[in-house]
Amino acid sequence: GATLDLGTGFSSRQTVASLAGAGTVNFGSASQLTFGGDNTSTSFSGDFSGGNAALFKQGTGTFTFNGTASSGRGSFSLDGGTLAMTGFGSLAGLNIGVRNGAVLDISARVGGVSFASLTFDPGSAVHLGSRTLTVERFDFTFSSHAHGVIDGTGGLTVGQNFTLNLYADNTFTGPTTLTTAASAINVRAANAISASSGVNLAASGATLNIGAAPADVSIRALRGFAGRIVTVFNNNLVITNAASDFAGI
Repeated sequence: GATLDLGTGFSSRQTVASLAGAGTVNFGSASQLTFGGDNTSTSFSGDFSGGNAALFKQGTGTFTFNGTASSGRGSFSLDGGTLAMTGFGSLAGLNIGVRNGAVLDISARVGGVSFASLTFDPGSAVHLGSRTLTVERFDFTFSSHAHGVIDGTGGLTVGQNFTLNLYADNTFTGPTTLTTAASAINVRAANAISASSGVNLAASGATLNIGAAPADVSIRALRGFAGRIVTVFNNNLVITNAASDFAGI
């Protein structure tokens, strides 16, 4: 397929009306690509390659992505419209920002997705469908803030070196899982995970912190063995399913 080579330096910051096709976008040092301003809906099944990918999706259209990000690092700022991930489309290793009422939709992807971080503003949304969304890093510890609503029957996983702050009353009904000693969720809304089928602190040191919530926090179930940590401070943790199994602190 064709290649769009952005070059290097600040002069390599390009804006195009839309992005479609199956070619390669090659990023150099300090380059970035802004697209979508014409408000059309397009599909892309190519590759974001090279150095630090820096993508800015604007406009009201839907960008359907079934490609790859072989760069393995960088950022995708969804500043308007919808990013619909389908097939085996992957943005693994990228930091994802969802802003200005935009929507991230992973419901049509084959399997779940994994990002290096996820931040989204009030009014923005993440549609899981039946898929699982994972945030984790392998370089350094990181914390991000999720103000919009996560919905669907899928689940949420927080992995290595990551703290996720949840500010909205989310409605997703799948499991909430923390997989490592460096995984944490800070619950900052009373119903941030109340619809989830349960919270599983799957590793010693994994932490669920409800101390910053404005009121008591309800969850359906809590699982975890010795070494798992739940921090409550002045709030109560209400477990609505008696079938829970927790032996942490």
